[in-house]
Amino acid sequence: ADFIAGRYGKSHRVAALVTLIALVGTLPYISLQIKAIASAYDALGGGPDGASLFGNLDTALVLTLILAAFAVLFGARTIDASVHHRGMIHAIAFESIVKLAAFLAIAALAVHLLQRLAAHSDQLDATALMLLPFHGSDLNTDFLTRTLLAAAAILCLPRQFHVLVVEGRGNELPFARWGFPLYLLLFSLAVLPITAAGLQLSSWGGNPDLFVLFLPLETGHETLALLAYLGGFSAATGMVIVSTLALSTMVSNDLIFPLMVRHGRHAEGQGLHRRLLAIRRLTILGLMLLAYGYYLVAGSGKSLYSIGLLSFAAAIQFLPALVGGLYWRRGHRHGVLAGLGAGFLLWIYLLLLPSLAGAEWISAGFLSEGPFGIRWLAPRALFGWHFDDYLTHGVFWSLGANLLLYVLVSLRARHSFIDRLQASSYVDLHEAPPGRADHRLRVADLVELCSRFTGEERTRQFFLEQGCDPVREQDQRVTDGLLRRAQHLLAGSIGTASAEHLIDTALRGSADRVADDDLYRLLDSAGQALQFNREILQVTLDHIGQAVSVVDVDLRLLAWNRLYGELFDFPPDFLYVGKPIEEVIRYNVSRGLGPPFSGRLEDEVRKRLHYLRHGRPYTFVREWPDGRVIQTQGA
Repeated sequence: ADFIAGRYGKSHRVAALVTLIALVGTLPYISLQIKAIASAYDALGGGPDGASLFGNLDTALVLTLILAAFAVLFGARTIDASVHHRGMIHAIAFESIVKLAAFLAIAALAVHLLQRLAAHSDQLDATALMLLPFHGSDLNTDFLTRTLLAAAAILCLPRQFHVLVVEGRGNELPFARWGFPLYLLLFSLAVLPITAAGLQLSSWGGNPDLFVLFLPLETGHETLALLAYLGGFSAATGMVIVSTLALSTMVSNDLIFPLMVRHGRHAEGQGLHRRLLAIRRLTILGLMLLAYGYYLVAGSGKSLYSIGLLSFAAAIQFLPALVGGLYWRRGHRHGVLAGLGAGFLLWIYLLLLPSLAGAEWISAGFLSEGPFGIRWLAPRALFGWHFDDYLTHGVFWSLGANLLLYVLVSLRARHSFIDRLQASSYVDLHEAPPGRADHRLRVADLVELCSRFTGEERTRQFFLEQGCDPVREQDQRVTDGLLRRAQHLLAGSIGTASAEHLIDTALRGSADRVADDDLYRLLDSAGQALQFNREILQVTLDHIGQAVSVVDVDLRLLAWNRLYGELFDFPPDFLYVGKPIEEVIRYNVSRGLGPPFSGRLEDEVRKRLHYLRHGRPYTFVREWPDGRVIQTQGA
């Protein structure tokens, strides 16, 4: 939600809509995990006719509460969404290995069973038996649709996006490029013998969802069956933990917390951390109970893959906004709202509601007859269009309407400055400035350029942060990475377009004398304009009867007035343009200035940075240690 909203003008409406779609769309996916472990538990334990092994209690309900407890314990220990849950990720990596090992062991058993069957057949060998269930006619539109959904799910499912982007540190990508496809390939190859052997030995009724359990049970390998169940249970637990962690973060940040801000419930700072943490944990519990409710209403009689595909079809609605946001500059938040809104409503009408058909409040005739007998609105044949399968029909209409409205509305929308700025920061993230390949710009030249606009101290600190000594390496050629980051630094002072123009002119000027003269004229005019604007800002701030400080988009100090320095009694030269506001906050918190808090100092610093980073207004009124009552406002 934060990623898509940040790309499209930092729109709270976009964040709320994305959160709502992710919430509703993921419920069937969590329900799938509940059904899988409940069915497997009863089957492994030998419950007669599906009877619960927990006495009079429903097996699925008990396991739902157990999964909720795991999710709260491992996924909701802090409210800071930027904290990496390394322990959780390591645990999920370990269960992935257990799951793969169990699956491959059962595949080996299946191959052995097929070889025994082939020994009693004069016409088929083990390979032929393995490929017997598969036919060329299976490569139809249904297969292509499911392949598309599975591919999009790698990026669009909330849990996949959370692991890839939020928990990722960047250095895992080289390994993941070949490790993840290999992991999926091994699972895909293991499916072939398991499916073939399961169909050949289907004395239990041939339920494909339980092949991995009943194959070892039917052949007397109880230990292997137990290993298979543990692998499945650990996989389901990992999926639930990450999914609920991602969803609870989005729900609390983009739905509940904005309501708290609107009604002034956030002003009480002392218990805010505990309140938000409690909200996140209650959200996880609520999500699990909603998923259990879906399981009772619609999921108990459906196959696992059909439930999973329903969630995949909801998640793919994010694809146009995600891909368009990274590669299409004209994408606009109005297009995202229109496209996601239409796609989500059509997903509900064409896929979610039909999955509930047969329940007491939705008749089965609704699918073919349509609402109020209007056949051209029937969910299985919308506007009279028929497809071979309902899934392709639903994905075609929902994703097609989503993509069409996203493009058309974005093209007609009026792009504001913040729209263009955010589009540039996402689309041009890895775009190299012109002339970079043959430039001769030195570190000293770039230092001089940046100093004109950010000041010598901030420039020196910036280059040291990038691992470049501006004195020792002054004659070195500027690297592409340093050039990109320097352009971002300048953009914070003079805007993205001006920064890009400056860098382009400097690159040409390093090899062209005429362009070099243009650069100096541009520096003089831009520097004078910037200095004039700063003087106006400073005079304005100094005439305000309140202590004021201003930070930029990178949370660095941009300006402050005299009263601000006097109020907090900062040491001489403590404040400077470009100073990270985090250091200022930490210094004030360590002296007990500001709202009281319980817990660690760093947690309080992260909480206050959270307000600034998300642009959310806040107000605190507290008595300071010296007896003064101070009201602090942020916006």
